[in-house]
Amino acid sequence: MIRQSIQQTPDAKPRLVEGESVLIESLRKQVQLLSIENSLLVKKADAAEGERQSNGRASPAGGTPREAIKHEVKELRRALADKGKEIEELRRGMEEDRRESEMAAARGNMEAEARLERANKEVECIKRQLKMADEETDKIWAERVYAERRLRDIIEQGDEKLHKMSAEMASLKVIMEERDKALRIMETRVVAARDIIRHDETTLERRTRELTEECEGLREEYEKVKEGRAAAEERLAHVEREMVVLQKECEKLRGETKQLPVVTVKLAEYPHRRGCPQLGLNYSGEEWAEQVARGDRELANRRVAEKELKTLRQEMEQLLLKMREDIDCVQVETLKRELHEARVMLTERQEEAAKSREELCRLRADLDLMKTSQLERLAQENDRLKRRSMEAQQLMDEAHEETLRPPLQNCRLSAKPFSPYKDSLLKRTAGDADGLRKEKGRLEKELENVREGYGREIRRLTEEANTYKKITEVQGEKLKRLEALQRDIGRIDVAGCGSGILGVVTFVSLQLHGGLSALQTLARTMDDVSEYKSGGEETSFRT
Repeated sequence: MIRQSIQQTPDAKPRLVEGESVLIESLRKQVQLLSIENSLLVKKADAAEGERQSNGRASPAGGTPREAIKHEVKELRRALADKGKEIEELRRGMEEDRRESEMAAARGNMEAEARLERANKEVECIKRQLKMADEETDKIWAERVYAERRLRDIIEQGDEKLHKMSAEMASLKVIMEERDKALRIMETRVVAARDIIRHDETTLERRTRELTEECEGLREEYEKVKEGRAAAEERLAHVEREMVVLQKECEKLRGETKQLPVVTVKLAEYPHRRGCPQLGLNYSGEEWAEQVARGDRELANRRVAEKELKTLRQEMEQLLLKMREDIDCVQVETLKRELHEARVMLTERQEEAAKSREELCRLRADLDLMKTSQLERLAQENDRLKRRSMEAQQLMDEAHEETLRPPLQNCRLSAKPFSPYKDSLLKRTAGDADGLRKEKGRLEKELENVREGYGREIRRLTEEANTYKKITEVQGEKLKRLEALQRDIGRIDVAGCGSGILGVVTFVSLQLHGGLSALQTLARTMDDVSEYKSGGEETSFRT
C-alpha cells in the first residue's frame, strides 16, 4: 500500500507551480503589450507633430498667412481629437485587460486552493499509511536484530541527506535575502520615479497658473486697447462729420463760382460804365482792379482748397489701408509667436512624458527579469526539495521492506522473546523513526512557508500591475491636462490678437491728430472762401 501511494505521487505531480507560472507569464505579456501600446502612442504623437510641422512649412504660396495659420490650427485640433480617441481606446483595452487579469487571478487562486486541498488529502493518506506501517513495525520486533546494521547505514545516509537539505535551505534563505534587497532597490527606484512624476505635476500646475495670469493680463490689455479703439473711432466719426459739412460747403461754393465767369465777361463788355450811377457801379479804376484781383485770388484759393481736400482724402484712404495692413500683420505675428511657444511647450511636455514612460518601462523590465529569475530559482529549489523528500520516502520504504523480509539462515535469535537489549534497540529505532518524522514535518512546514511566500509574491505582482495601470491612468490625465492647456493657448491666441492693436491705435491717433490739423487749415481756407462768398453776394446785390 505504501509503495503504491509512493508510486502514485510522482505520477500525480502538483500543478500549482505550472498554473502560477502561466498566470505570471500572462501578466508579463499584458505589461509588455501595455508598454508597446504606450510606445506606439508616442510614435503616433511624434508622427502627427512631424506632419503638422511639415504642413506648416509647406503652406501654399497663394494663401494669406491667416489662412495658413487657420489651416494649421484645424490640423492641430484634428490631431488632438485623434489622440483623444486613441486614449479612450487604450483606456477601454486596459479596463478589459484588468478584468481579464482579475478573473484569471481568481481562477488561478481557486485552482491553487483545490490543488492544495488535494495535496493535504494525499499527505493525510500518507500519514495514515505511515501510522499503519508503524503499527506493523511494532508487531515485528524479532527481526530488528538483523536490521540494526542496515538501519544504522540508512540513518547515516539520511543524516547526510538532511545536512545537504539544510545547506540547500540556507542557500535558499540567502537567495531570498538577495531577492528582498533587489526588491528594496526597485522600491527606491519606484519612489524616485514617483518623485519625478510629482515634480512634473508641480511644474505643470505652476505653468498653468502662469498661463492664467498671462491670460488675465492680456484680457486687461485687450480691454484697454478696446477702449482706446472706441475713442479713436469716435474721433474719426467726428472728423468724418466735419468732412461731410466741408464737402457740402464746397458744393455750394462750386455752384456759386460757376456764375463768376459770366459776371466778369459782362463787366469786361462795359468798361466805360464803371461809374454809372444807374447800375450802382461807382468804382474807380483802382477799386475795380482791386476787386478783380480779389476775385482772382479767391478763385485761386478755392482751387488750392479743392486740391488740398483731394490730397487729404487720398491720404486718409491710404492711412486706413495702412492701418488695416498693420493690424493684420500684428495679428499674424502674434499668432505665429504664440503658436511657436505653444509648440515648444508641447514638445517639451511630450519629451518629459516620453522620458518618464521609458524610465517606467525600464524599471518594469528590470523587475520582470528579476522576478522571472527568482521564480525560476524557487521552482528549481521546490523541485529539488520534492526529489529529496521522495528519495527519503523511498529509503524508508526500503527499510520497511528489509524489515519485512524473512531472516537469514545464519541469523540466530535468542530464545528469550523480550530481552532488555532488544527493548533498548526497539526504543532507539523508534526514536530514530520519530526523528525522521519530525524532520519530515519540519521540511513540510518549510515547503508550506515557501508556497506562502510564492503566493505573496504573486499578490505583490498583481498589486504592482495595478499600480502600473494607475500610473498609465495618471499619464492619461496628464495628456488631458496638456489638451486643456492647448485649448487655453488657442483662446489666448484669439484674445492675443488685440495685444498688438495698442501700437497701431497710437499710430492711428497720431495720424488722426495730423489729419485734424490739416482739416483745421482747410477750414481756415473755407472761411476765406465764405468771406469771398459774402463779398460776391454784396456785389451781385449791388449789380
